Amino acid sequence: MAGGTEFTSRNGTNGVHGNGGDAGYASDASNGRAPRLVTHGSDHDGIQLDDGDDHLAGGLPLAFPSSPEADKQPCGGPLHPCDEEMHRGADDEPPGSLCQEFSSGVTSTVEWLRVNVYEPFTWYMLQRFLIDRFPVLDWLPVYTLAKFLKDLQAGLIVGMMLIPQGMGYADVAGLPLIAGLYSGFAPLIVYFFTGSSRQMGIGPVAIVSLLTAQGVPACNLLCPNADGFLPPDLYPSCPVCEGAEPNPVYWHYATTIALMSGIIQVLLGPLLGFVMNFVPHPVISGFTSAGGLIIAMSQLKDIMGYPIRKGRLHEGIYDFFSQLEKTNVPTMVMGVAAIIFLYIVKKLGQGKVVFFPSWKVHKNVKFGAKLPWAFIVVIVYILVTWGLRLDEHGVKITGYVPSGLPNFELPPGFVDNVPKLLSITIQIVIIGYLESIAVETKFATMLKYTVRPEQEAFAQGMANLVGGMTSCYPVVGSFSRSATNASYESQSPMCNLITGLVIMFTLLFLTELFFFLPKNVLAAIVIVAAVSLVDPSEATFLWKSSKKEFALLLVCFVITAFIALEWGIYISVALCGAEVLFKSTRPKVVRVNNNYIIVYLPGAAGKGDTLAEQLVPANLAGRGILIIRVEGDLNFSAASALKNIISAQFKHALERAQVSEEDDESEREPVLAALVFDLSEMDIVDTTALGALIALVEETEGHDIAVFITGVPPGLVHFLRIESVRSKLGNVEMGKNIDQVATSLKDLEADDGTDAGDREPLFDGRTELSAARYQKSLAQAVDAALHEDERHRNRRHSHDLQNKERIKYNRARTIGGSNSVRMLDPMEATAGSSFLATPGAYLPTPGVAPANLENLPDFEGTLGPAARRRNYSNPLS
Repeated sequence: MAGGTEFTSRNGTNGVHGNGGDAGYASDASNGRAPRLVTHGSDHDGIQLDDGDDHLAGGLPLAFPSSPEADKQPCGGPLHPCDEEMHRGADDEPPGSLCQEFSSGVTSTVEWLRVNVYEPFTWYMLQRFLIDRFPVLDWLPVYTLAKFLKDLQAGLIVGMMLIPQGMGYADVAGLPLIAGLYSGFAPLIVYFFTGSSRQMGIGPVAIVSLLTAQGVPACNLLCPNADGFLPPDLYPSCPVCEGAEPNPVYWHYATTIALMSGIIQVLLGPLLGFVMNFVPHPVISGFTSAGGLIIAMSQLKDIMGYPIRKGRLHEGIYDFFSQLEKTNVPTMVMGVAAIIFLYIVKKLGQGKVVFFPSWKVHKNVKFGAKLPWAFIVVIVYILVTWGLRLDEHGVKITGYVPSGLPNFELPPGFVDNVPKLLSITIQIVIIGYLESIAVETKFATMLKYTVRPEQEAFAQGMANLVGGMTSCYPVVGSFSRSATNASYESQSPMCNLITGLVIMFTLLFLTELFFFLPKNVLAAIVIVAAVSLVDPSEATFLWKSSKKEFALLLVCFVITAFIALEWGIYISVALCGAEVLFKSTRPKVVRVNNNYIIVYLPGAAGKGDTLAEQLVPANLAGRGILIIRVEGDLNFSAASALKNIISAQFKHALERAQVSEEDDESEREPVLAALVFDLSEMDIVDTTALGALIALVEETEGHDIAVFITGVPPGLVHFLRIESVRSKLGNVEMGKNIDQVATSLKDLEADDGTDAGDREPLFDGRTELSAARYQKSLAQAVDAALHEDERHRNRRHSHDLQNKERIKYNRARTIGGSNSVRMLDPMEATAGSSFLATPGAYLPTPGVAPANLENLPDFEGTLGPAARRRNYSNPLS
């Protein structure tokens, strides 16, 4: 702590006091007051534990104290804590008149607002916020010409790739081809400002296009009436005719999905990472593989020249083989030739030779294969179709493609359409986010730089937000275009800006050239991209390594491909969630021997079964004691299962002891006299878990058995503040470690004058006087432990505040902030751990000495050393 000095408070405890205007931490717990945050004549925070008012860590008053001398105090502003110490003695009550209390409260509130609201909102904090949300402000000032040339090359190549891909994916989505170009324009410009990935190529992709086509509740085409007007939407019985025209409502639904996706991603970006934990990789692999096959099947209609259903895979397969006689030969030849050529070139770009995987590809051939061959094939096919007039021989062409940029407007009927599109939007958000994160993480790891998933969710959300108001359907990160950016060594999101400008130029000047573009070449481009989604190697790996995960992949694949696209991921995620919930209620039991049992709660790391023997105290062996060690966090999900397990073990121990009475004395087991709960590696999280522990203790009543709890967990200490909890656990001995059990039992044996094997029962209970003394000392010790932990937590809070100030200062200097900002020094102390800071969490806290369990009473009913040192009356007793 900057300028901090060590001092000794009135009761002899050590603390840190800030001087020179810096943050200070003062510890004075002689009266058990809670810590509060004060300032010592400067702009920085300090934590002081004094005789003043009870405060939160931020200095906001919790309550105003009162005293009998309130009317004797003059009305005036509050004294500084240091000045109060000079004007009154250690045993005097603080000034407490009503007027002064009100003034003190107002001043403290204003001080809290100044420290926590006004001061943090400074220029460099605004700069930091803008840089976090718009990374272009961070990298553009140091952008160089060399980086721009690489981005220019990558952006131009990807732009030429995106022109045919975008139109092809729009066809998969059931939208007019121009929608694919719109989706490759505005979202890419937005990503230039908000994205942090250097290689991410955002835009329309195959799987999201398929989800859009399957999820929009409308017909994408309508057959005009005789008068030329479009009839009402007949979804799901969509008519099919040669002169069908695009349904504007369908397009409005698609843009509404994009806008809804953007809103969800912007507002719930940090939450998406949590949701993704419930979508394992086998589910995604099975879903995308089935989706890839459905996409490829849906495009065969433009290759073969006759209609093929695209809803379910088996329906498409049936339509394909049942109508082979309707094949249009010119269309099929052109489409198959394009598929073969593009697939071979794609493999060469990956350094592979089709049918000859052992052959090496020369680097020049590999570089040439990375050229925008899809765009080149499109140009060639346009010229061939126009020159030979193949449209007159049954080859379908795109026809008129409108030119110009899209309008910026809200989709019609947005609010009314939200409920009916929410389900498909959630699917697209989940699948799109997973695909984008996988792409950016892969290239960031490969090229050794970092990306922030929450920022990428924000960037993708902003792209969809703007896209939804510019006639786009949902966009995500594309693996193929991102790989092309990486192969041409793109250096920043500038490549997306260049790609977007290429699409803009196309929209303004080139759309008329697409009149003779044959649809079969667009279908060929989509099929080659869709086939790459099918990953049989993943299924092979899972079959060899994990049959359970292979079954999960197979279930997702079958449901997605043959039943319903949307149900595939829903049912698979539900199965995964059910498995997680099932495991969360199934603790693992390890029986070390008849007297020592370890229970690992779900999620507990444990020390391993091989080390279990080392955990058995030697001085407790063979003394009629059942020790149950529990590891992990106990909550409501596993509370019932743990109670049943321990109850069964306890009953089994009683039965075993009764049976052994019939054996010879040499083989007879000691009478069960004590039950020990070793909870040093466990925490009680909620009241259901507490109820299970109390029920176990009550089950031992009537058996004349001593019950011990050693290594009292933080959660239980918090519950022990409640008198009813202490009364229900009144006959339970509590202590720091399991070694004290032997000491307590030895003292009881000495009082009785018998050995463990001769006395029956070993523990005959306390007297009323000793029980009352124990209850009072336990209450005082619990209060002392909680106050000590509060002191450590507030000191950690002070350390966190200083870390934030230092980070803000360094960020300000990086971006040219003011030199008047003074950087606070880190607290100078060794790392420790905070006790009770968060139930179940033992996180290292730099600058905080570790709290301990000395506050808990010894088994004989006396206060621990730390509690005795405090020497104050207990408010809980």
